Amino acid sequence: MAKALIDGDWDIEGGANYLFPYSVIREATLRLLPRKGFKYLGVDIARYGDDESVAIVRHGNTVSDVYNWMGTDTMESALRVFDIIREHNPAVVNIDVIGPGSGVVDKLRELGVKCNGVNASGKARNPDYHNARAEMFWRLRDLFEQGFISIPDHSKLTSQLAGIKYTFAANGTKAIVSKEEMRKSGSKSPDYADALALAFYSTTPAFNRIVSKSFTRYR
Repeated sequence: MAKALIDGDWDIEGGANYLFPYSVIREATLRLLPRKGFKYLGVDIARYGDDESVAIVRHGNTVSDVYNWMGTDTMESALRVFDIIREHNPAVVNIDVIGPGSGVVDKLRELGVKCNGVNASGKARNPDYHNARAEMFWRLRDLFEQGFISIPDHSKLTSQLAGIKYTFAANGTKAIVSKEEMRKSGSKSPDYADALALAFYSTTPAFNRIVSKSFTRYR
């Protein structure tokens, strides 16, 4: 791992099955793209105690803001996401609904937020991919390789992207090594990378326009 970080050669780590070459990640941190068009929000809610909940905002194809928090229940996470939506008014809000994310989506909808519950393990739109998560990440890689994405030089985000591995399912479709498999091998959940993939997942704009909202914040 140390040599991979220093030399930028992730192929030496367990074979050439890392989805994002380090070079394209580095280039994306140095790239300046115009911030124009819609804003999009991707949210990955923590499933275990040592995981982080992460929300990533992009403006056009530029990642503009990264938020993270830990140790909150579903209600508090929903209210944190609500605050982010109220600040940025994203046209699209994508939230992973596996685990506690489903409760966050339910609460946000109660608050009048139009959001998409994305089942990462669900069916992909394109049959070439094993599931929605694989489709999200392979399409994200295309943006990196084509030079159509700009991200901050955020240590957790870049290291997690560099650690995403691909594989192929029994039926030959493109797949991504699951969070569970990563955890078994000693790796932490790629919460930042997942939030980024969700932020770039193509869905129909819903145009949230939240000016103010009254709610009770629980601690």
